[in-house]
Amino acid sequence: VLATSSDRVVAYDIRSATTVRPRLRKFPNLVLVGDAAHAMTPFKGQGANQALLDALHLARTLRPVFGLSHPPDPAALAAALDHFALDCVTRVTPKLLLSRQNARLLHQPAALAPSNTARADAARAYLGRLSSTSAAPDDADSTAEDPAPAC
Repeated sequence: VLATSSDRVVAYDIRSATTVRPRLRKFPNLVLVGDAAHAMTPFKGQGANQALLDALHLARTLRPVFGLSHPPDPAALAAALDHFALDCVTRVTPKLLLSRQNARLLHQPAALAPSNTARADAARAYLGRLSSTSAAPDDADSTAEDPAPAC
């Protein structure tokens, strides 16, 4: 690592949504899925999984609506999209929050603490020891919100 030239190092911001937003009031017949609805940091391994589940849940939600009539009844479509949105928020929010927490834990000096455990667990243990003995250093935990993508 030390021998790596600085021009070979790439850095980029890690961005994460702060909330799950599968619907936009301005576009009532539009539904967002995957990163468009809930961009996550890659530190929980759930981004692609949740996008696939979004597609599955949306298909299952819309099938009965489109099976009843063509074009679908607007009220039935709106109810189905509302149902999907609520399901999406309920299902994805815990994973989004854990992803953000892991990103904060893994991008601080505490994640480098010697340990035989996963880096996030090592950082939690290190920070727990710090908080029980003294105040944690300023850079030990970031409470700043990650910028959310514009929805």
